[in-house]
Amino acid sequence: AWVYGIVTNHGGTVAISSRNNEGTLVRLYLPAQRKIVRDRMLLDDDLRGNQTILMVDDEELLLTMGQMLLSEFGYQVLTANSGERALEMVAQHGDKIALVITDLVMPGMSGRQLIERLKQLSPGLRLLSVSGYVRASGGDEDDLYLQKPFTSQELLRKVKNALA
Repeated sequence: AWVYGIVTNHGGTVAISSRNNEGTLVRLYLPAQRKIVRDRMLLDDDLRGNQTILMVDDEELLLTMGQMLLSEFGYQVLTANSGERALEMVAQHGDKIALVITDLVMPGMSGRQLIERLKQLSPGLRLLSVSGYVRASGGDEDDLYLQKPFTSQELLRKVKNALA
């Protein structure tokens, strides 16, 4: 399912054939492009900030890693391990929080539900959603979405873009 989702999101197809006692053959077909993409590495100074960010995820390890990374680059980081806790944090620190980074799939209140509540409570609050599930790409909201797994630089770049 993962392979199929990724390949079809990139305009390709997957062909699978299997024979008893011979094995399975998986073919990936991706469209060829003549476009050359140059990824500009940003300097550490370009990725720094001083705003307050609320990270919401049910995985403590991701919260800890995100907090360590973002703090190292100058951000003030608050964490919440549930949508309900995130709403409490916004009620306490709402005027200080510049960005909320939330996982979309969590037990209890999902990230999608949290986003809808935050849009009602604080319409100007910037939101960045994160998920390990493959979703269709395209549209303006891709700037506000980060696919797991991601690198430190990808997270910092998305945060910088979301706060710009």
